[in-house]
Amino acid sequence: MSSFRVASARSLAHTLSVRVGPNDPNPFGLAEAADPKDCGVRSSDAVQRINLILKDVVPSLAFRHIPFNTIALEQYASVLDAALASHCSVGVGVDPLLLGLDALSGERHIVRVLKSLSDGVEFRDDSAAGQPGRVGWYQLERAVAEVGDGYWVIGDAVALDLPNCLPYRADIQ
Repeated sequence: MSSFRVASARSLAHTLSVRVGPNDPNPFGLAEAADPKDCGVRSSDAVQRINLILKDVVPSLAFRHIPFNTIALEQYASVLDAALASHCSVGVGVDPLLLGLDALSGERHIVRVLKSLSDGVEFRDDSAAGQPGRVGWYQLERAVAEVGDGYWVIGDAVALDLPNCLPYRADIQ
């Protein structure tokens, strides 16, 4: 990895206030979390900080976190389809063990959705090497519910006002 990429990753991790566990590898000297559930980045912090970064780097882009429990009538597929049709990048917060990924149970992990399928989704775990995975809707919903999460969407700000969700309001993000 080039020194520029390492410096950029270090800077981004610090800007987002990423926390690691006391026994986790910590090459960037990040803050340690006493409780494993506090590792990573809090959703509310991610929304605020990612939008500040995007505003400086690419002002037309914005970030939105959409917890599944805020999507009307469990219309998870329609929200995903609309986001992907608008050329947004969509991640989903899951319990990785429920998707067959190598990680700790109960730990939130974000995987990137590559495409929506009639019976589920195709995803990639960008933090690990390997082929894309496929998962059915029931299994995905269960993996999301286990960690109380949802979609993490980046795209044009106008594309983030998605169907079956609360209206997107950039001023409160």
